[in-house]
Amino acid sequence: MHYDIFRCLTVDITDGLAIVRLNRPKRLNAISRTFFGELESLWPLLSRDPSVDAIVLTGSGKAFCVGGDISEMDASEGGAPLFDMNSPAQTKRVLRGMLTVEQPLICAINGDAVGLGATMALACDISVIAAAARIGDPHTRMGLVPGDGSIAFWPALVGRSRAKDLLMRGRLINGDEAHALGAATHLAADGDAALTKAISIARELLALSTVAIRWTKSLMNREMLAAFDAIIDSSQAMEMLSTQTPGHAKAVQDFVARKKA
Repeated sequence: MHYDIFRCLTVDITDGLAIVRLNRPKRLNAISRTFFGELESLWPLLSRDPSVDAIVLTGSGKAFCVGGDISEMDASEGGAPLFDMNSPAQTKRVLRGMLTVEQPLICAINGDAVGLGATMALACDISVIAAAARIGDPHTRMGLVPGDGSIAFWPALVGRSRAKDLLMRGRLINGDEAHALGAATHLAADGDAALTKAISIARELLALSTVAIRWTKSLMNREMLAAFDAIIDSSQAMEMLSTQTPGHAKAVQDFVARKKA
């Protein structure tokens, strides 16, 4: 497999373990259009790779992933390149790819995981979060409907009532609260410890039956896939419509102004 084609991702494979790093550290691993395309291609490649039996996903630098690149949202007249007629199907393929990649997928949330970054973390099979890392989905604070699958994932992990509180208010919670609520499986002291723990879990899984681990994952993800498939099309449509509202336009303008100040 040729993973050196990626510009926004690095993939290092040793003894059956693939360590995937989201690699736009200067942008806090924000998802650009190019980055999104690479994520779409990554999961089928890993799933078919006979040299990989476990995957660890983490971020480069101080963040895991802060979601969509807000500056790119403001980059073109009349709308955002991150949101076009391709976006719904592409989002579905990225998240479904994570849910259906055959190998166990362990997430080391080394720093902030926001919006799509949080959704990707929640889509992993097991997660380890640094205590100071923040995780959450602030779509509503940008005048947007959470359309990337988070409406399926958050209730499954923390319960419907808590998910409503988090998503409607656009709350970010730290690692301690995320672990207590069930949004993250394990808690670590910092980002380095989170990665170390994630690798340890991956190596424990590598020592077990490949078939047993993969089929157990497949069975347990069926309910999540059903929930995801049930809402993703309508949530994506609502998110795209919400990009055309005055509330979203103002939120983007305010964000850009704050960054320039």
